[in-house]
Amino acid sequence: MADVMVKWRDDAAKTFVNERTQEVSGEQDFIYFHTPGIFRTRQYELRFTDNLPFTLVTMEEEVAVIDH
Repeated sequence: MADVMVKWRDDAAKTFVNERTQEVSGEQDFIYFHTPGIFRTRQYELRFTDNLPFTLVTMEEEVAVIDH
């Protein structure tokens, strides 16, 4: 079994934080990661732990704009 891992950094931070892992046992149509926080920009890093084909077809992020 392989794992898909995601971590992120906000607002051009130097390091990625908050790694989340989800086990993958076969072909998946949808994997969900909860990545909360307040940010202006966010950059993600994805890793797949096995030496098998892996394709990220699309990625969606739901955001709420807050007034500051």
